[in-house]
Amino acid sequence: METILSAENIDRSYMVGSTGLNVLKDVSLTVYEGETVSIMGESGSGKSTLLHVLGGLDTPKSGKVLFRGRDVYRMSSVRRARFRAENVGFVFQSFHLLPELDIVENVALPSMAKRTGKRTAVERAKQLLDEVGLGDRMKHRPQELSGGEQQRVAIARALMNEPDVIFADEPTGNLDSKTGNKVLHYLFQLVGARRHTLVLVTHSEEVASRCSRELFLKDGVLIDQRLVK
Repeated sequence: METILSAENIDRSYMVGSTGLNVLKDVSLTVYEGETVSIMGESGSGKSTLLHVLGGLDTPKSGKVLFRGRDVYRMSSVRRARFRAENVGFVFQSFHLLPELDIVENVALPSMAKRTGKRTAVERAKQLLDEVGLGDRMKHRPQELSGGEQQRVAIARALMNEPDVIFADEPTGNLDSKTGNKVLHYLFQLVGARRHTLVLVTHSEEVASRCSRELFLKDGVLIDQRLVK
């Protein structure tokens, strides 16, 4: 399989008062095009930090992140912003929808970075909302939807610009199990149909088992990986 994303010897630390906290320690990994990968670990293991580093959101102290062979953190800030807009999509635990916009406008928002025409963007947003089962809620604002429905809007938004890689950070963390399973159904269905690559952070073995490969972090160190299917 072709490599789409790789990390080489990633270190990431933060200052907490006068004390340095090493969150990631010499992490190296490879993600192949079209596969689904989970990153597991206990709370505080560094898995969300690793996701943010891989997605171009959080600069590592040292090491490289390569997207199709290009070093993400050697890009200019403008080029890296374009990389995030065009090549990756994010689904966060807390949805991050704008309350003043209806859900069509929320989903279409990433298209502004690509300067997509408004009519084209709105039509694509509506299509995506149909595909996540929200075709009858398009005039609603986020606060009028349940948590599960808001997360489905967030999935549609992440797919708006047809990214190569979807990063999902605990996408069911704020949801009950029944609602979470429904959200995961739509996430994996859409990613699979479009052959996107998925990198998903979770503390749930049940969620991780839906992916084709599992990575395990402990105290900022990648300690194991295994094929699921």
